[in-house]
Amino acid sequence: YGKIMSISDEMMWRYYELLTDVQVPELEKMKHESHPMQAKKDLARIIVKDFHSGEAAEKAGEDWAKQFQKGAVPEEIDISEIQIDTIRAADVIPDNPVPETGGPAILCIGAHSPRNQVAIRVDKLIRQAGLATSNTEATAKIKSKAVSINGTNLSEKDFIIICSQHEITLRVGRKIKKIRLLRANTSGSN
Repeated sequence: YGKIMSISDEMMWRYYELLTDVQVPELEKMKHESHPMQAKKDLARIIVKDFHSGEAAEKAGEDWAKQFQKGAVPEEIDISEIQIDTIRAADVIPDNPVPETGGPAILCIGAHSPRNQVAIRVDKLIRQAGLATSNTEATAKIKSKAVSINGTNLSEKDFIIICSQHEITLRVGRKIKKIRLLRANTSGSN
């Protein structure tokens, strides 16, 4: 469903011709009378229904609308388990950040418990989650403001502190993953 929604409007009509039973006269009428977004949703629904089922097509349409039109997290997303020690930040976190003047902001994700606070490198988190092939690519995504954690948009100057949070939702562009953070001394449990 998502792949169909990402094709161009011009290509959509070719897909209709090649992958559906819609006749050319009806396609010509649709080109003039249908809104491109609705036509593309209809195409995606037809293709998913043909390859899977009507229920799968309906669910895919709802999930796509939630994620891309309403900005919500879909019900079913991939989960990655990442050891916190592999993404720990070596930088010293400033005591008095001043975001208004362009300095770093400290974003604390989770309950405020000094005992369990860990500063992380978001570029490493993105790479380890499989949403970038390198730390450099991940940094570029952060700089382009395409990254959020639990709905909070990030900038390259932000320090992220995870505070007693076992799972976070990481969004990089249109890709979303649930990240389960693991501590080394807990043998796989948090």
